Amino acid sequence: MKVSLTVLIMAATVVPLCGQSNADSAKSESSVKPKSNGETIKQITKRKAAQSAVFMDWCESTQRPLVKRWKVEDFAEDAADLTGRSVELGRQIFKTAGCFQCHLTRKHGATYGPYVADLAKRFTGSKLLEHILEPSREIHKDFRTHVFVMKDGRVVAGFVVKDEGDNIHVVSNPLVPEEVASVSKVGMEERHNSVRSMMPDHMLHTFKRNEILDLLAFIQSAADRRKQ
Repeated sequence: MKVSLTVLIMAATVVPLCGQSNADSAKSESSVKPKSNGETIKQITKRKAAQSAVFMDWCESTQRPLVKRWKVEDFAEDAADLTGRSVELGRQIFKTAGCFQCHLTRKHGATYGPYVADLAKRFTGSKLLEHILEPSREIHKDFRTHVFVMKDGRVVAGFVVKDEGDNIHVVSNPLVPEEVASVSKVGMEERHNSVRSMMPDHMLHTFKRNEILDLLAFIQSAADRRKQ
């Protein structure tokens, strides 16, 4: 299933997570509050719908059920001591979760998100886990999602892959990187950086606790390039 982010934004569709009912999804959306950054309830709902669609693209392709809506505190001190964890199993989780679609390791991946080795050097343990479970808490300036409001009412959001001449080329869904939207600068009414990461908050909710800890071990091993 390939999703057009523009169509979803205009329809403001709410898409549930794997294992989440439509009622649960609607309830979570109705509780959204405006933020001080000026993002309105309508804008948040549109953005979350598009973000959930990216997750559902992956979810449907893997048929993975919801395990738990994980929080950093669910891992206690275990995230700080990864002794005995399997780096190789963590590598498989990294692949299964679709992390290669946005993040580059030594041999594989894309560059829509931070380089894995850089993440491993900057963060470890619960702090690294926090950035995975809450990706919008801190977004590097080089990896922000750009939002374009067009004069015809359309809204296009995603990663800018090329900016030249009268057009800006945008990838709205990193799971389908070959689908590139062309945004006309002439037809653009507004452009700004999103305060939310394109990476969904719930990417690890279909994995077990031990699998997530193995994933952390793999990412932290990236600080030692010889292990990749």
